[in-house]
Amino acid sequence: MVDESVVIEDDGIARNGTISVRLGDAGTQTISAAERITALTVNAGSGNDAIARPPLDSLFQGSVTVNGGSGQNTIVGAADDPNVWSITGVDAGTLAVASVGTISFSNAQNIAGGNVHTPSSSRATVR
Repeated sequence: MVDESVVIEDDGIARNGTISVRLGDAGTQTISAAERITALTVNAGSGNDAIARPPLDSLFQGSVTVNGGSGQNTIVGAADDPNVWSITGVDAGTLAVASVGTISFSNAQNIAGGNVHTPSSSRATVR
């Protein structure tokens, strides 16, 4: 059961330098000047969270790190792109998606891929 959905995404207007972070029923936080951000960290907190990262504004070139916090958390891969998962530790790793970039995650007990299922498009490596 998911208590909260967290979505980190573009605001829908291409190349305007704005990123939205939707926090379930708690509302949306808007981040402007994405081109000046070198690192974006999202701490999800307590509860069972589902965290998705669709494409961000193309001006954003920084890194994204997600800390799922306590609870049973899920990192959700891109729906229509190949997902490359690297599991680097207990409940930790990276997700690389061509249209999205790479995110690092921790405290995420579950991973969920997208809709693209070809032998070479979705793979997981354990390190």
